[in-house]
Amino acid sequence: MKKVLRNTVLLGLVALFAFSVLACTTHEHIVGTGASTGFTESTKQWYLLWGLIPLNSVDTKAMSGGSENYKIVTQTSIVDAILSGFGSAVSLQVRTVQVIK
Repeated sequence: MKKVLRNTVLLGLVALFAFSVLACTTHEHIVGTGASTGFTESTKQWYLLWGLIPLNSVDTKAMSGGSENYKIVTQTSIVDAILSGFGSAVSLQVRTVQVIK
């Protein structure tokens, strides 16, 4: 019984470590002169087959509300990594897209 508990705890620690070191990547794109008001609109972008097939379309131009100056930030946050970890059984991946005006 102690061996099973120890192995379960060890597996949990390995999983926690794996989630904590996942690449929480961030990409920033400046359009025009960049953000000036700080107003942010955010949405999730979902993929199937580990990023090969997009499940939804994220239109950053529409998210900007017609603004000519804004910043686009795409990132894989820790929440996205956890969602992707649970979705990995069905090859589901997620990332966050923000438009900052």
